[in-house]
Amino acid sequence: MDEALMQQSADLAQVQAIGTGAMVVSGLVAVLFIAAQWRIFAKAGQPGWAALIPIYNFMVMSKVGGRSAVFGLTLLIPFVNFVTFVMVSHGISKAFGKGALFTVGQIFVPIVFLPLLAFGDSKYVGVSGYRDHAPAAGGVHPARKAA
Repeated sequence: MDEALMQQSADLAQVQAIGTGAMVVSGLVAVLFIAAQWRIFAKAGQPGWAALIPIYNFMVMSKVGGRSAVFGLTLLIPFVNFVTFVMVSHGISKAFGKGALFTVGQIFVPIVFLPLLAFGDSKYVGVSGYRDHAPAAGGVHPARKAA
């Protein structure tokens, strides 16, 4: 009986060690993502502290990606959030001068691509490349100018 109890205690200690390690790694990843999002916001001229506020950071991330802040709230709607996430991610890629492949990286390997965007030499260039967004100075969208 004593051997079984000792084995059970050893097994429990191993499970606790694995759980503690997983919590530490998860915490470090969360800190990395918060720091990356803070830096991305700051590069885009938005308040970095917005990365700490759960729903507000969706709204700010949407604005950085060239969408309205309210558009970011659609990340709270199941199934719609997948499409919204892709659109916002692509907008952020374009706003930092990156292409569609960078968007794919942001979606599938964010632990690599978000820090690259945040701590790399990427500059926020805005979303002026979008044809559906704000008009150029003078109030007339370049695509709608009369020839």
